[in-house]
Amino acid sequence: MSTALPAFSSIDPKHIESKLSSLLTQQREQISTLLNDLCEPTWDTLMTPLEKLSAELHNFWSPISHLHNVKDSEDLRSAYLACLPLLSEFSTWLGHHHGLFKALQQLKASTHFHDLDTAQQTIINNELRDFKLAGIDLSATDKERYATIASELSTLSTQFEANLLDTSDTWQHLVTDRQQLDGLPERFITASEKKATDCGKTGWLLTLDAPSYLTVMQHAKDASLREQLYQAYCTRASDQGPHNPDKDNSSIMHNIMTLNLELSQLLGFNNTAEYSLATKMINHPDEVFEFIDELLKASQPQAQKEFETLQHYAQSELKLDDLNAWDIAYASEQYRHQYYDLSDEMLRPYFPAPQVIQGLLTIAERLFHLKISECDAFDTWHDDVQCYQVTDQSGNLISHFYLDLYARNNKRGGAWMDDCRNRYLSDTNTLEHPVTFITCNFMPPTDDAPALLSHDDVVTLFHEFGHATQHMLTQVNYLGVSGITGIPWDAVEVASQFLENYAWQEDCLQLLSKHYQTGESLPAELFAKMQRAKHFQSAMGMIRQLEFSLFDFRLHIEFNPEQPDAIQACLDSVRSMTSLYPLPKYNRFQHGFSHIFAGGYSAGYYSYKWAEVMAADIFSLFENHGHFDPTTAQRYKDTFLALGGSIPPLDVFIKMCGRKPSTIALLNQTGIAVEATS
Repeated sequence: MSTALPAFSSIDPKHIESKLSSLLTQQREQISTLLNDLCEPTWDTLMTPLEKLSAELHNFWSPISHLHNVKDSEDLRSAYLACLPLLSEFSTWLGHHHGLFKALQQLKASTHFHDLDTAQQTIINNELRDFKLAGIDLSATDKERYATIASELSTLSTQFEANLLDTSDTWQHLVTDRQQLDGLPERFITASEKKATDCGKTGWLLTLDAPSYLTVMQHAKDASLREQLYQAYCTRASDQGPHNPDKDNSSIMHNIMTLNLELSQLLGFNNTAEYSLATKMINHPDEVFEFIDELLKASQPQAQKEFETLQHYAQSELKLDDLNAWDIAYASEQYRHQYYDLSDEMLRPYFPAPQVIQGLLTIAERLFHLKISECDAFDTWHDDVQCYQVTDQSGNLISHFYLDLYARNNKRGGAWMDDCRNRYLSDTNTLEHPVTFITCNFMPPTDDAPALLSHDDVVTLFHEFGHATQHMLTQVNYLGVSGITGIPWDAVEVASQFLENYAWQEDCLQLLSKHYQTGESLPAELFAKMQRAKHFQSAMGMIRQLEFSLFDFRLHIEFNPEQPDAIQACLDSVRSMTSLYPLPKYNRFQHGFSHIFAGGYSAGYYSYKWAEVMAADIFSLFENHGHFDPTTAQRYKDTFLALGGSIPPLDVFIKMCGRKPSTIALLNQTGIAVEATS
């Protein structure tokens, strides 16, 4: 079994482009030789060599792509951008290769195909589908246009993300009046003062990294300070606000939408949404709209009541006659503290990052019968990074994963899991084990305290680790459907949202918590308060996610390239149906909506809720039998975690649950169903 991990320190930006170019040239030659020498296409003669080449390219590029996300620099960004056209050109060359397409068609039509297992057949069917979606049947002129569009889209998406990162990293606000910081936690004030000192300034430095921004929005009593940060945050990479106009994503978004539409229509689809659904569980746009509408109708009455309650509280208790967008998080946190006697700051001391990590790993070990140990020596990109080895109970290696948890400059915002390497059985019968990246942006440790996580942070870590379990614990030995590979995008969030549930269980919280000063686990009375507040503003949260989903999907159906303000007009129209309160005209949320413009969720953001329906339904089985029930856990491990993309997700769900999914479990889990129908 292969155990080698990437050598990040040996990646030199000066040599990336030339090495990639040489590798792609070699692969072209090898594919040509393979097809020229091919007598009869079988799995061993055609697919095994192709999987080997795919793994070689992925293992070269994945660490570079990851460094671009977590340790961006001018040299690395230049090298990365220079490589994108090479990768796009190679991908298009593959997708338009008639010899390769013909060989796959021959394999599919042969008697040998019926002797293959389900995973192998799925890979071949997916490859043939993807050839069609890559324009194999297009004319030479249209193929040339397809290649140009694909290359331009790759560059534009990367530029979108770069502009967002740059405007987030460069904006700073120095507070010189200590009174402006009233309400903010002391640990945050201390950290902000250190930031200022490190920059040679006197005062308290505020930035737009997520931990800093959210803390100010939730706790700062000074409304003008909240408004200042809100405006800076929601105008990043846009034509509004205090940012560099050269970093405006307006034209980039319009060009991405225009090119996506042209590409979709080139392939025979009416719009980008139809093209997107060609590889998803849901097959028709009407099904997406019906799904969103069902959840909207169930959630809106309760969401309106929740907002009216908040509005009344803000007026009577906080003297906020007008509840502005920059007041929502602050008023909500104050309400939660007053009526539930609970706040993030009350919980943080109980969730030092080292204890949370230890508890998470203990839960994973128990649930999935694993052994997880930290690696002592490994190559890394930052001192904060940890690496872990996963084995079975007998000590046989299963996988590795990296944890990179803390916010810093030159690191993309948000939280995500990505595959570093995939499980597959090589041509030498060597089992390559999977390796994953788990990346978050939590507030880092200070000189006198470890990193203290909010409970939301804990849930986020469980979410990303849930993704990792699906990649690490796969039992599929073929690259094309191993782990998260080959899973339709609207099912890829099932494992992540399933595992979130364990961050709410009392026995799990005892493992996850340990007061960083006293060593005390989370007290029973605090857990009781968490449970009482669990559904606080749940319908408002649901509506917000449905707003994003509806905007994304409608945009990719309705977009008109001839309408300069098409994106803003679509968002305004959706908000008129879903928003509970008005937003400032300068709000440019869409300019930072990386999921759909740079993250693969275009016409697919609904996937979060679609997958959450399945995740809630699956967890309801654990609630019935016990959330560590070995039989139920093994069934989950043998289906959703083991099978990768080898069989359709609906079939996996039925194999796990014995029936089709229902929204009832999700609505009950979020506390919406009962109140919405009362």
